[in-house]
Amino acid sequence: MLIANESLIDCHIHMVASPHSILSKKHGNIIKTNIFSNISHTILSLYHGLDLRSKDLDYRYPQYVNQLIDESQHVKKGIIFGLDGVYDDAGYLDVPATSFMITNDFVKEVIRPFKNLKYGASISLSRRDAMEMLDKAKSDKASLIKVLPNVQGFDPADKKYSAFYKKMADYKIPLLIHSGYEFALPSIRQSYGHPEGFRLALDSGVTVIAAHGCATGLMSVELFKGVVREYVQKYKNFYLDISAVTIPTRSGIVSFLRENEDVRERLVFGTDFPLPVVTSTFLLSVGKLQLRKINRNDNYFDRYIELMKALELFGENNPKKKNRNPFK
Repeated sequence: MLIANESLIDCHIHMVASPHSILSKKHGNIIKTNIFSNISHTILSLYHGLDLRSKDLDYRYPQYVNQLIDESQHVKKGIIFGLDGVYDDAGYLDVPATSFMITNDFVKEVIRPFKNLKYGASISLSRRDAMEMLDKAKSDKASLIKVLPNVQGFDPADKKYSAFYKKMADYKIPLLIHSGYEFALPSIRQSYGHPEGFRLALDSGVTVIAAHGCATGLMSVELFKGVVREYVQKYKNFYLDISAVTIPTRSGIVSFLRENEDVRERLVFGTDFPLPVVTSTFLLSVGKLQLRKINRNDNYFDRYIELMKALELFGENNPKKKNRNPFK
């Protein structure tokens, strides 16, 4: 595991916002009623005891995340971010095409009181003011830039983004980029999640963190193993987070990560909070007794970590070689 226990950061936490609040509307959030909001409501209510329809969710949610981190034995900080929207060919926000958008300004405002939460920015590279937004992210001390190209509708391999990547590299801000298929939100083009498209950013010197361990997101069909091996060997600035690898559609990547020590050395801790920790996915790998012990841990982050330890992706079971930290 990339970051030692005493300074462990969860690099992959999503912001949630109320679609009804004055603050959410003030900052230009877009949260349309669709299957995604229904799924989010189910996860938040059943798994976390929060109501997506509550008008005070904007403050209750970051307070809840901050408290969980405060009570965690392992995690010390969490990087939390929203999601930029879809932009048209001229670089203007395409509201009809955007089903879910939580702005950077909203995230900054609601997390300000909470000491355990670090700010992550989301910038669609296709917006006309992307360079200015990157400057602002730098001045606001964003810990990373998060993009979801499938949903935001831009090709991360397009050379017109070279200047953006060059400035990112100069600023030393890591890029957390979704990898694989995306089904929770309407996807404009699934091929934009192929890690082959990350090459331009890597060649530009950007520290790239591929989300979800570079899982394809198609159950046990893992298509990206070859490019992951290549990137690990070729690029010292390439990392993978382990977010959402407990979800059945992404869990197939775990065996690949366990079998490849050089890839494990590039792992960054991330959860994809608030997605649930599906421990039962690994019943055969971990065993009933150990799984029962893990499930008794009430803290979300510690439960995720204990499961990763049991799978030999984290902690004392991981190779002893000290790894680089992309957040230094």
